[in-house]
Amino acid sequence: MTRENKDEEVVAAAPQPKPKLALVVILSILTGVLLTWAIGVTVYHFQSRKALQTELAAAKEEAKRKSLMVDELQEQITGLSKQIHALRDFSVAKASGVAAEAIAAAGKQQPPADGSPAAAPAAATATAAPPPVAKKPKPAGLDCQLVGKSAAEQMATLQRCTQAMDGKK
Repeated sequence: MTRENKDEEVVAAAPQPKPKLALVVILSILTGVLLTWAIGVTVYHFQSRKALQTELAAAKEEAKRKSLMVDELQEQITGLSKQIHALRDFSVAKASGVAAEAIAAAGKQQPPADGSPAAAPAAATATAAPPPVAKKPKPAGLDCQLVGKSAAEQMATLQRCTQAMDGKK
């Protein structure tokens, strides 16, 4: 009977390693899956980060380009506005006779070229100022600013302002 006891002990000893081996295999598979998932997430994170950085750099370049275009357009608008103000002032001055006075004042400052007495009366008649013309009052509701308006609005504003300056309605 001792032999039967030994067989039972041998048989009893064999089943114990199998559950431990199965547990180790299951844990190693789970660790492998978890490690594979972590590597996949890391790769995805780096790829999306790189794509976002590329997109951000492109957006910054576009913003710089548009900012430069806006600055250039603002400079053009400022230049055009100055030209329009100068033209409007000249038109008002011409309509009111101030331009004739300015030409006469410029003529008085320049002596006759030949210096002869015959040239002096001709210069005096050329520099005689016409009678001053009363300035036309600017209508209260007239707005001649062009900044910030579309091309069609600028055209309409220019026509309205020039007609007002010429005395037409």
